[in-house]
Amino acid sequence: MGLLRASLLAVIALLLRYKTDAAANDSQDVSTWMPIDLSTKPEGQDAAPTVKIDYVGYATVPTLLIIGLFGNFMTFTVMSYKGFCKMPNSLLLRAMSISDTTLIILLPFNKQFVMNSIGMDIRALSTPTCKLFFWAWKTSKMTSSWLVFTVTLERLVAVLLPMKAKLLITRRKVAVSITLVYIGIGGFNAIWESVATRMENGRCLPNIPTPGYEVIVRVFVVTGTFVYCYIPGAFILIFNFCIIRRLAAESRKRRKLAAEVKRKNDVTGRTTVMLLIVSFGFVVLVMPTGTMHILSIYGRINIYETSHLPMVVFREVTQVMELINYSINFFVYVLCCKKFRKHAVHIMSLSRFNKSGQRAKRSGDSTMSISLSIQENELSHSVVK
Repeated sequence: MGLLRASLLAVIALLLRYKTDAAANDSQDVSTWMPIDLSTKPEGQDAAPTVKIDYVGYATVPTLLIIGLFGNFMTFTVMSYKGFCKMPNSLLLRAMSISDTTLIILLPFNKQFVMNSIGMDIRALSTPTCKLFFWAWKTSKMTSSWLVFTVTLERLVAVLLPMKAKLLITRRKVAVSITLVYIGIGGFNAIWESVATRMENGRCLPNIPTPGYEVIVRVFVVTGTFVYCYIPGAFILIFNFCIIRRLAAESRKRRKLAAEVKRKNDVTGRTTVMLLIVSFGFVVLVMPTGTMHILSIYGRINIYETSHLPMVVFREVTQVMELINYSINFFVYVLCCKKFRKHAVHIMSLSRFNKSGQRAKRSGDSTMSISLSIQENELSHSVVK
């Protein structure tokens, strides 16, 4: 806690100094929202550290992209199987995998080294594509957060009210909840993007207000940050505390129950532990991003465009943490859920079996054609004789 407090104080001090310097150099409202050109280094600042950060991105982004796409695809596939598809939380996990996959695919296009490699900002093909990109980006992040919240709420009901859980949590109610999450967050972000994102000098820039909407955009940024991580994160922590407290009480009672009931409770407990890890992972890996946005507003810094080295490092670290959060859920499910692990292994082995079966079939067809050819040759040879 002491190290965390010291780090937070250092960041706040950095922002205060940055804000003072900006004010000394003509700090008007419009200039504080103007992006910094990342193609040129700031005066007196060496570009080598930024290049080293890009090298880190070259390794982490593709690796986590592959891991995340594979994991989310496997999660969606396993949860679509007969053994899982009738469970209410399977809808939540499938929806979460879709949101996570969308964010993982979009994230590389926010990276400066990707823009440099392509030679352009592909988000800036037109103003509509620029706004659509950041609408999808924000919507995927926020919906994933609220789906984690819904998963935690489902586990809370299952643990506190096990006898009524099937009546209170049905597939229909879960489907309605998912629909409301997407409609509500999608509508919020559509209004946000209508007054915020702009194109300037061939770049797609988020949260740059349309003239006359500066205050409204700041309100949207603060509100969006709370909707993204602080509000669901606070509820997740409260729900997890209640779940852990109830599980601790149940573990003491479990010793007095019969072996059959004990085994049943163990299965429920493992499922709850699995989803607790997912929700705690969200809090640990996503909360720093919300803090980054709040501090950037306080310091009047465009966090996406700044070339100020400490803020660049802070941004890159939090984005990697975010990417890890959206990439590891499948592996948590595999480690904690035997049934999920069994289905995942079955799917992968089935894929290998189909490939080997096709190769064997082609080999068998080839062998059969060769033997038929030999028989025809022998028959023709005997006829000639």
